[in-house]
Amino acid sequence: MAEAALPDLVSRFQVVHVTGRGKKLQPHRVSSGYKQFEFTNDLHHLLAMADLVVSRAGATAVAELLVAKKLNILVPLSCHASRGEQIKNADYCSKNGASCMIYEEHLSTGELTHVISEVLANRPQYSRALARLDAADGSGMIFALIAETATASPNMV
Repeated sequence: MAEAALPDLVSRFQVVHVTGRGKKLQPHRVSSGYKQFEFTNDLHHLLAMADLVVSRAGATAVAELLVAKKLNILVPLSCHASRGEQIKNADYCSKNGASCMIYEEHLSTGELTHVISEVLANRPQYSRALARLDAADGSGMIFALIAETATASPNMV
């Protein structure tokens, strides 16, 4: 799907595409506005440069997007390809206004390019929602929850 949208996307944006191992696109599909990686250890640098990220909705990917406060579109794996956790992650972010979600079965070239334009046009709204979702101190939040539970129920610990 991403490959079909590339001609339109690279005519308007610079695109960095992390394809996954063994999924690199053919060289004839590559243009000057497109850079692809099968894998990278420098994802944090790519996130820092990005204005918008289109991603699956695995827990780590979602956490990185929320901590980095990046505009994002989440395309979770369908229940046919997973246990449904990516749909729950994307649904949480979408309901809180921090992400736009496209169900994999509804994904098309036209839908992807439309949603990209829509998210960019509504950048302030998404940025405010991302600011409200404070995911930067996950360890502290877990510790506080454990401490609160231990204080409320001392016999359970």
